[in-house]
Amino acid sequence: MPDSPLLTARSGDASLLEIKALLEGRPEPKALDLALQKLQDAALPPDALRNPLELLFSCLTRCFPEYAGQIARMHIPLSRRKYEYVALLQTALDNFATTYEWLIDNTEDLASRDRAVFAERVAFSLSKHLYISHLASAPPRHGIWRRLHRAGFIRDADGNMPVFYREALLLAAINPASFSAHDLILAAGLLSEAAETLKILFTPPEPSGEENSVFWIDPERDFSLFAVKRREPPPSGRVFYFLGAPIAEKLREECARMESANHSADGRRSKKRVLRRLAVELGSPGKRRFARRRHSGISRAHACFGMEPLWALLSSDCAGEERSEWMVVNESPDGYALMLLNGKAHSLRAGEVVALRLEKEEGWLICMVRWVSSENPEHLEIGLQIVALNAVPALFTEAADTLAEKMAAVDEHGETQRLGNIPLVFLPQHPPLREHPSLLAPSGALSGQTANALVLNINGSERVIQLLNPCEQSSRVDIFAVAA
Repeated sequence: MPDSPLLTARSGDASLLEIKALLEGRPEPKALDLALQKLQDAALPPDALRNPLELLFSCLTRCFPEYAGQIARMHIPLSRRKYEYVALLQTALDNFATTYEWLIDNTEDLASRDRAVFAERVAFSLSKHLYISHLASAPPRHGIWRRLHRAGFIRDADGNMPVFYREALLLAAINPASFSAHDLILAAGLLSEAAETLKILFTPPEPSGEENSVFWIDPERDFSLFAVKRREPPPSGRVFYFLGAPIAEKLREECARMESANHSADGRRSKKRVLRRLAVELGSPGKRRFARRRHSGISRAHACFGMEPLWALLSSDCAGEERSEWMVVNESPDGYALMLLNGKAHSLRAGEVVALRLEKEEGWLICMVRWVSSENPEHLEIGLQIVALNAVPALFTEAADTLAEKMAAVDEHGETQRLGNIPLVFLPQHPPLREHPSLLAPSGALSGQTANALVLNINGSERVIQLLNPCEQSSRVDIFAVAA
């Protein structure tokens, strides 16, 4: 990278020399933020600040994918050291946004093109702050969305809003807390491409049959957006809209192309799963079926996470070392919010399967983790949705030729796949919670078996079932409808 005139002219300035050194390496977030703070402390006028700030920002954008990848590989809840790493990165992103906001407000006769460039820098920094919050299951800092809305409504010469603002809106629309870190990285990449075509509407969209995909934004709120299906916009005030249906249709078309090409590799299977979810979240976002009720008093529950511990628990009521104790924070007829009291929840992520037993209850409920929140290393809350009131362990033995194909297979998290007898969980029919019997399986374990007749070992006896289409797929498990 050629030397900046400002850097060579003031080579005796320690902070500017430090910036030159950072540009030649891959600094950690702390080093990047310290360099930015020294640049701020130099109290340079806006015209002199811009050049070194742009160089530092180029270093941030070059290193950010690596930072995000490190956080995505961290296990929730984060250790204190890893939590500090996330907080340092969020601070650095916040400070970059603050510095560019200062340039927008304090540069005399700022050209509209430069103003739009600075707004894009603000939008990048704040949108990535939110993205890191989702990856780490940590809440964003106060005021981030209000600042992002302010930057987002600074348009370029062609009338376009910053693309990183539109990307942040799409990411917020898909309920990112319900995605595992692995799936969220895939989703962010897909939505980054889609954000270029997102159109913000300044009046309510005309009736077109796509009303279920309308989202609205109030730029005065420190909040992202709402789906009209879930909450109506206020009758007065400055409100803006966008339609998710056009993007959802393009995502469905891409998924159909992948299906027709018969891609079955783990990475392709993950991408198809994420494409389907994005199309649903943007095209027809769900609505909460029941109101949540704050739990009165103290009610405790025990939980057991993961497919294999669940199977062992149902088989012999063992796996006691895998259990943890939780407090019920609130509840609804189809789920619970819990806070960890005792025990450990290793590698917890959205989409994981959970066995839950409430205090003074006998049976185990089968649930799915819908969201995870951790404000600090000592705090962990999860949202669970009940998928079955009871379950039966089952085994499926793969054919020899299938086993040969999978001998060296690993799943998307780098873990060796279980071969031979695959642990499954049979979910009996139980209207209205479950209209049809279903089968719970490790993610990808039954890929290619749809429409096949499977022979399962259930309670020591063989049972033939017909595997139908998947009802739900996450990064951890698949749920298939079955004809028994």
